[in-house]
Amino acid sequence: MATTADDIAARLAPPPTDDGHHGPRLQLSDAAMQLADAITDLVPDDVAQAEALGHLEACLQAAHRGVDHPDGAAAELLADTDRGTWELGVRTSQLGPFLRLTALALGTYADADGRIPDEAQPTLQDLCHATGLSLHHLHYFLRDLDRAGWLARETTTQGSTRRTTYALTLPASQPTGGRRTES
Repeated sequence: MATTADDIAARLAPPPTDDGHHGPRLQLSDAAMQLADAITDLVPDDVAQAEALGHLEACLQAAHRGVDHPDGAAAELLADTDRGTWELGVRTSQLGPFLRLTALALGTYADADGRIPDEAQPTLQDLCHATGLSLHHLHYFLRDLDRAGWLARETTTQGSTRRTTYALTLPASQPTGGRRTES
Protein backbone atom coordinates (compact mmCIF):
# COMPACT_ATOMS: atom_id res chain seq x y z
CA MET A 1 0.00 0.00 0.00
CA ALA A 2 1.39 3.38 -0.99
CA THR A 3 2.10 6.02 1.60
CA THR A 4 -0.44 8.85 1.43
CA ALA A 5 0.48 12.51 1.01
CA ASP A 6 -0.95 13.24 4.48
CA ASP A 7 1.26 10.52 6.04
CA ILE A 8 4.32 11.96 4.33
CA ALA A 9 3.47 15.51 5.39
CA ALA A 10 3.01 14.40 9.01
CA ARG A 11 6.29 12.45 9.02
CA LEU A 12 8.29 15.31 7.48
CA ALA A 13 6.74 18.20 9.41
CA PRO A 14 9.19 20.16 11.53
CA PRO A 15 8.91 19.42 15.24
CA PRO A 16 7.24 22.21 17.23
CA THR A 17 9.63 24.60 18.90
CA ASP A 18 9.60 27.88 20.77
CA ASP A 19 13.22 28.70 20.01
CA GLY A 20 14.80 30.37 16.98
CA HIS A 21 15.23 27.06 15.17
CA HIS A 22 11.77 26.91 13.58
CA GLY A 23 12.78 28.75 10.39
CA PRO A 24 15.69 26.42 9.52
CA ARG A 25 13.63 23.36 10.49
CA LEU A 26 10.80 24.52 8.22
CA GLN A 27 13.23 25.03 5.32
CA LEU A 28 14.61 21.52 5.80
CA SER A 29 11.12 20.02 5.98
CA ASP A 30 10.04 21.87 2.82
CA ALA A 31 13.08 20.55 0.94
CA ALA A 32 12.37 17.04 2.23
CA MET A 33 8.76 17.32 1.05
CA GLN A 34 9.95 18.21 -2.45
CA LEU A 35 12.18 15.14 -2.49
CA ALA A 36 9.34 12.99 -1.09
CA ASP A 37 7.09 14.19 -3.92
CA ALA A 38 9.76 13.18 -6.45
CA ILE A 39 10.13 9.77 -4.79
CA THR A 40 6.39 9.08 -4.91
CA ASP A 41 6.20 10.26 -8.52
CA LEU A 42 9.26 8.40 -9.83
CA VAL A 43 9.51 5.22 -7.73
CA PRO A 44 6.63 2.91 -8.69
CA ASP A 45 7.32 0.10 -6.19
CA ASP A 46 5.54 0.65 -2.83
CA VAL A 47 8.24 -1.19 -0.86
CA ALA A 48 11.04 0.82 -2.43
CA GLN A 49 9.03 4.01 -1.86
CA ALA A 50 8.53 3.18 1.81
CA GLU A 51 12.22 2.40 2.25
CA ALA A 52 13.31 5.62 0.52
CA LEU A 53 10.85 7.69 2.56
CA GLY A 54 12.07 6.05 5.78
CA HIS A 55 15.64 6.98 4.95
CA LEU A 56 14.55 10.50 4.00
CA GLU A 57 12.76 10.85 7.33
CA ALA A 58 15.82 9.67 9.27
CA CYS A 59 17.99 12.09 7.29
CA LEU A 60 15.61 14.95 8.07
CA GLN A 61 15.61 14.10 11.77
CA ALA A 62 19.41 14.14 11.78
CA ALA A 63 19.36 17.53 10.04
CA HIS A 64 16.90 18.88 12.62
CA ARG A 65 19.20 17.67 15.40
CA GLY A 66 22.09 19.37 13.61
CA VAL A 67 20.16 22.65 13.71
CA ASP A 68 19.36 22.14 17.40
CA HIS A 69 22.83 20.94 18.40
CA PRO A 70 25.46 22.46 16.12
CA ASP A 71 28.16 21.25 18.54
CA GLY A 72 27.37 17.63 17.56
CA ALA A 73 25.73 16.48 20.80
CA ALA A 74 23.30 14.11 19.08
CA ALA A 75 22.48 11.42 21.63
CA GLU A 76 22.69 10.55 25.29
CA LEU A 77 22.92 7.05 26.67
CA LEU A 78 19.98 6.09 28.82
CA ALA A 79 21.35 6.93 32.23
CA ASP A 80 18.06 6.97 34.11
CA THR A 81 15.45 6.17 31.48
CA ASP A 82 13.76 2.80 31.47
CA ARG A 83 12.91 0.60 28.49
CA GLY A 84 9.25 1.63 28.62
CA THR A 85 10.14 5.29 28.22
CA TRP A 86 12.48 4.47 25.32
CA GLU A 87 9.78 2.34 23.62
CA LEU A 88 7.24 5.13 24.08
CA GLY A 89 9.70 7.54 22.47
CA VAL A 90 10.22 5.20 19.51
CA ARG A 91 6.49 4.54 19.09
CA THR A 92 5.61 8.24 19.15
CA SER A 93 8.59 9.36 17.06
CA GLN A 94 8.46 10.29 13.42
CA LEU A 95 10.59 7.27 12.48
CA GLY A 96 9.47 5.43 9.38
CA PRO A 97 7.83 2.02 9.79
CA PHE A 98 10.94 -0.08 9.04
CA LEU A 99 13.12 1.98 11.38
CA ARG A 100 10.48 1.73 14.10
CA LEU A 101 10.18 -2.05 13.56
CA THR A 102 13.95 -2.47 13.80
CA ALA A 103 14.18 -0.31 16.93
CA LEU A 104 11.33 -2.08 18.71
CA ALA A 105 12.76 -5.50 17.82
CA LEU A 106 16.11 -4.46 19.27
CA GLY A 107 14.35 -3.13 22.36
CA THR A 108 12.95 -6.59 23.14
CA TYR A 109 16.47 -7.67 24.10
CA ALA A 110 16.73 -4.95 26.76
CA ASP A 111 15.87 -5.39 30.41
CA ALA A 112 13.40 -3.15 32.25
CA ASP A 113 16.17 -0.61 32.90
CA GLY A 114 16.81 -0.23 29.17
CA ARG A 115 20.12 -2.11 29.19
CA ILE A 116 20.96 -4.97 26.84
CA PRO A 117 23.13 -7.33 28.90
CA ASP A 118 26.14 -8.93 27.19
CA GLU A 119 24.51 -12.35 27.22
CA ALA A 120 21.34 -10.95 25.56
CA GLN A 121 23.05 -8.98 22.77
CA PRO A 122 21.34 -10.01 19.51
CA THR A 123 23.19 -11.05 16.41
CA LEU A 124 22.24 -9.66 13.02
CA GLN A 125 20.63 -13.01 12.26
CA ASP A 126 18.56 -12.69 15.46
CA LEU A 127 17.35 -9.27 14.32
CA CYS A 128 16.65 -10.52 10.78
CA HIS A 129 14.52 -13.30 12.23
CA ALA A 130 12.73 -10.92 14.65
CA THR A 131 11.90 -8.31 11.98
CA GLY A 132 11.58 -10.39 8.82
CA LEU A 133 13.96 -7.93 7.14
CA SER A 134 16.89 -8.91 4.95
CA LEU A 135 20.42 -8.59 6.28
CA HIS A 136 21.11 -5.98 3.59
CA HIS A 137 18.23 -3.73 4.71
CA LEU A 138 18.87 -4.33 8.40
CA HIS A 139 22.40 -2.93 8.08
CA TYR A 140 20.97 0.34 6.72
CA PHE A 141 18.22 0.58 9.33
CA LEU A 142 20.62 -0.04 12.23
CA ARG A 143 22.97 2.58 10.79
CA ASP A 144 20.11 5.07 10.46
CA LEU A 145 18.89 4.40 14.02
CA ASP A 146 22.44 4.94 15.28
CA ARG A 147 22.74 8.21 13.35
CA ALA A 148 19.30 9.32 14.52
CA GLY A 149 20.31 8.78 18.15
CA TRP A 150 18.02 5.84 19.03
CA LEU A 151 20.86 3.37 19.59
CA ALA A 152 24.59 3.25 20.00
CA ARG A 153 26.66 0.50 18.41
CA GLU A 154 30.14 -0.66 19.23
CA THR A 155 31.89 -3.21 17.05
CA THR A 156 34.84 -5.17 18.35
CA THR A 157 37.07 -7.58 16.46
CA GLN A 158 38.74 -10.58 18.00
CA GLY A 159 40.70 -12.53 15.43
CA SER A 160 38.40 -13.04 12.48
CA THR A 161 35.25 -12.57 14.56
CA ARG A 162 33.43 -9.24 14.64
CA ARG A 163 30.83 -8.58 17.33
CA THR A 164 28.53 -5.60 17.60
CA THR A 165 26.97 -4.61 20.90
CA TYR A 166 23.98 -2.31 21.12
CA ALA A 167 22.80 0.22 23.69
CA LEU A 168 19.43 1.97 23.67
CA THR A 169 19.78 5.75 23.49
CA LEU A 170 17.50 8.73 23.19
CA PRO A 171 18.08 11.53 20.71
CA ALA A 172 19.04 14.65 22.61
CA SER A 173 16.07 16.55 21.15
CA GLN A 174 13.48 13.75 21.64
CA PRO A 175 10.87 14.63 24.25
CA THR A 176 10.25 11.66 26.52
CA GLY A 177 7.30 12.89 28.52
CA GLY A 178 7.04 11.90 32.13
CA ARG A 179 8.96 9.00 33.57
CA ARG A 180 6.91 5.84 33.87
CA THR A 181 6.45 4.42 37.29
CA GLU A 182 5.41 0.95 38.34
CA SER A 183 2.27 0.69 40.45
